[in-house]
Amino acid sequence: VIAENNWWGSSSKPNTTLFSNTKIDYDPWWQFDPNGGGINGQIKKTDNVTPIKNATVQVVGTNKSTVSDTVGAYSIELDAGTYTLSASATGFYSTTVSNVLTLVGEATQLDINLKSTKGSITGKITKTNGTPIANANLLLYINGTSTKTSFSSTTNTSGVYTINNIDTGLYDIVTTATNYLSDTYYGVQVVSDSII
Repeated sequence: VIAENNWWGSSSKPNTTLFSNTKIDYDPWWQFDPNGGGINGQIKKTDNVTPIKNATVQVVGTNKSTVSDTVGAYSIELDAGTYTLSASATGFYSTTVSNVLTLVGEATQLDINLKSTKGSITGKITKTNGTPIANANLLLYINGTSTKTSFSSTTNTSGVYTINNIDTGLYDIVTTATNYLSDTYYGVQVVSDSII
């Protein structure tokens, strides 16, 4: 007879013989803690696909915290109980999740999505007949001013461009291309965690 139990964090897998035909086979992912449980999951963007690395996950009201790895995964050991978790990362709004329940010998799965503080602009530059223009340049200016920003892009062979991680606000977009007149699009609103 083989019985399996949940143990936290152990790298070994001890087998204990109780009777001549009875053995307990411990799961190597767990280490015994009579009060233990835990929370693990993944920190992702609001697309629910893209992982966020180096996000801080804090158990509110305790000294327990951890940082997500390169695939956004995190894990925290906790006694059984009910907790509030806070997740934060550079370039994202922090979020709090309340009433997270952990049980003895079990891992609670909790994935958290963070909303970006930045926005994106994407589009296509074409001739008046709809033919795409490759290698056109786009530069963002603060709306209504001659102040250039560091946000820029160049169209690909299909005339498509994307500018990511833009601070929220109003911008004017100046487009230029060889053998074409420049053009300006005024008052483009960039909203956090959104693609225009």
